[in-house]
This record gives sequence, C-alpha cells and structure tokens, in this order.
Amino acid sequence: KLIDSFGRQMIKYWRGYDGDRHDFRIQNEEFEVKTTSSDTRQHYISSINQLEPSLDCNLSLISIQIAPTKSGNKTFSVNKMLNKIEKKLTLNEYILMFHERLQEYVNDDLEFVKKLKTNYVFSSEPKFMEVDKNFPKISNEDFTKLKHHERISDIKYRLNVEGLGESCDGEHFNQIIKRIKLQ
Repeated sequence: KLIDSFGRQMIKYWRGYDGDRHDFRIQNEEFEVKTTSSDTRQHYISSINQLEPSLDCNLSLISIQIAPTKSGNKTFSVNKMLNKIEKKLTLNEYILMFHERLQEYVNDDLEFVKKLKTNYVFSSEPKFMEVDKNFPKISNEDFTKLKHHERISDIKYRLNVEGLGESCDGEHFNQIIKRIKLQ
C-alpha cells in the first residue's frame, strides 16, 4: 500500500531490516507492522521500546491477522509478496536495495525467502491504530516507576488489540498517508 501511495522510493523508508525499533519511518510518521495467525488480534511485543515513538514522531500500529490455507482466490505467500514488491520497484537500484535489506532482515540468503510458499488469507481486515497515551501498552514511563526496575533487563509481552483500530482502507489512515510529504 505504501509503494502504491508513494512509489518505489518507499523502500528507502523500511527500517526493520536495520534493527530499528519500528518498521517504517517516513518524516515524523512511524509504523510498526505486526502480523498474527492467532484467533484474536494478539501480537508479540519484543521490547519495552517497540511501542514508543521516536522523539518528535507519531507512531501507528498496523495489525494484520492471517491464516494458512490450501487454496482460495485471494491467497498470498511470502514468495508471492516478494514477487509483487519486486514488480512495483522496477528499477534495479531499488530492487537491489530491497534484496540487501531483506537478506539482512531474515539473516539468510534470498533463496530462503523464495522457498516460503505457504498460502495465507486475511482472517480479518488489516487494522490501523495510533499508539498514543490511551493505547494499551507498557510504556517506558510505567516501567521506570516499578520498584527495582533497574534489575529487570528485558520485557516481552503479548498484546491483544482485538476490537481496536480502524480499517487500513479507512479515511483516518488515508489522512495520515496524505500528510506525509516525501522529499
């Protein structure tokens, strides 16, 4: 959707390959993309900072719920998505950048990714939600208030966002996309 909205240069804004805490940062808008195959919209949060926006940035969570399937009209796989993205990038410069970043992300050869052919369908519509002070999360502020927080070295948790957010095709998400100005 981001490539469709902004073009192939969008690949430059993918940050997840680099160990960044968020998947995309475009100007002051950050996006954390979470995918689950759970029956509920339950996502694994891998660190206390994963749902903290960077300084002077807005953070949004994109929640994707999928299920494996044997057949169907609207199936997708990692391999199919790889091919679809490559076709949208068109220029060698962007395809090479995408391949390098993808290899770093999976920490393996690109041939590994091409073998990921399990078909999936969306279990529900992808949802978008702004991660603000009302969003359910363990914040850095909450963490530092814990007695003896300095003795805790790592926090990981599962977050259920069932019933939260709105469609990624909705007007609110489109407004955020429209306010992004690429340089």
